[in-house]
Amino acid sequence: MSVAQLERWRQHLWLPRTTEWRGEDGAVRPEIVRIAALLAQLSGQGRRGISWLGWAIWALADTPQTAERLRGAVVSALRTPLDRAGLDVAQVPVGDSDDAFEARQQLAAQLLQNRRSSRLDLNSTLRESAAREGVELPPSWVPNLHHRAVTGFGARVLVGGTADIGFEEMLARGRRPRRREPGR
Repeated sequence: MSVAQLERWRQHLWLPRTTEWRGEDGAVRPEIVRIAALLAQLSGQGRRGISWLGWAIWALADTPQTAERLRGAVVSALRTPLDRAGLDVAQVPVGDSDDAFEARQQLAAQLLQNRRSSRLDLNSTLRESAAREGVELPPSWVPNLHHRAVTGFGARVLVGGTADIGFEEMLARGRRPRRREPGR
């Protein structure tokens, strides 16, 4: 990690101004060291980038400047799939009419065209990683966030909001799948 890299992170507001780095004892505050180490780890060669960690740092900093950066990043991330699908947010029909609802459903389906569903088994990956570190996880299920059922639901919420998703459907989507017992 170089001085130039630290300065870039500071300019992105992932690190505070250098005048704020030291504690009362004159030593660099431990949280500054931890954040810099995480940033260095995530920005190494071959890494995808800082993205979500940067968002979390902005949220935790809780300043007007970091809130503005976070807001811009979230809006950009939400617009990316719409832009890729050629959808203009201003063209999304509003209202409770059946025609508006159907149009939003069609736009959500358009978002999913040419979208491949990853077959990653995130639950096994999480458990294997935890086991290597000696951590035992409670029984749970981690969904594949790229599965067609999840992205389809997400596309409908993105285009039409939660009003387009029935309460029962939201509850059903939140339930964990039941594991089949052997012999059934």
